[in-house]
Amino acid sequence: VKFTTAKESLYPDTGNIITGQVRVFKQEGIERLDRSNLLVFLDRVPGFFPPSGALPALSQQGQRFAPRVLPVVKRTKVEFPNDDRVFHNVFSLSRSRPFDLDAYPPGETRSMRFDETGWIKVYCNIHAEMNAHILVLDNPFFSLTDQAGLFVIPGVPDGRYPLRIWHELGGEVRRSIEVEGGGLHYLDIEIWEDRKILQHKNKFGKSYPEKY
Repeated sequence: VKFTTAKESLYPDTGNIITGQVRVFKQEGIERLDRSNLLVFLDRVPGFFPPSGALPALSQQGQRFAPRVLPVVKRTKVEFPNDDRVFHNVFSLSRSRPFDLDAYPPGETRSMRFDETGWIKVYCNIHAEMNAHILVLDNPFFSLTDQAGLFVIPGVPDGRYPLRIWHELGGEVRRSIEVEGGGLHYLDIEIWEDRKILQHKNKFGKSYPEKY
C-alpha cells in the first residue's frame, strides 16, 4: 500500500513528479516578482514521443503574441491564428526553422510544422513590439512556470536525467536529477539573468519604421 502525503495529494498520480519553484534575479540583483514563462524541461529521456492530437496555437491579439512562450514536442504543427483587428506578418529567422507566413488578415490562420529541436524566435514584420518564443523539444516532460515561479512535470519515468531551465533573458540552469518509485521530487532553483532584450530587425534585416 502506498500512503499519500498531504503535499503529494495536490499533484496528479501519474508516476514520478518533478515540481518546485524558480526565483529569478535581474542582472543588478533585484528579484523579479513575475517569474512566469520560464521553461523547465528534461533532456535525454529515452523513447519516441509523438505530438499530441490537439494543435497548439500562437495567436496574435492586441498586437501581441499569446502565449509569449510556447513549448512543443518536435514534429508538432503549430497554428498562427490572426485574432486581431489588423494584418500581421509572422516570421522567424531562427536557424533550426526559418519561415515567413507573409501578411494575412484578421480571422485567417496559417500554420507551420517544426521537425527539429531548437529555439525559434518569432516576430511580426509589421509590428516591432511583437515577439514570442517557440521551444521545440524531444519529449513532453516540460513545464512553464506560473507567475510565482511554480512548475510541475508529472509522469516522468524512472531514471537519471539532465534537467534544464530556459529563460528568454538567459542565465540557463542545468542539473542532474534521478527519479524512481513514483515519488514526488521538489526543487528550489535560482536563475540569474545575463542579457537584456534588444530591438530586433525586420525580416529583411532592416530597422522598423517609427510608424506603421
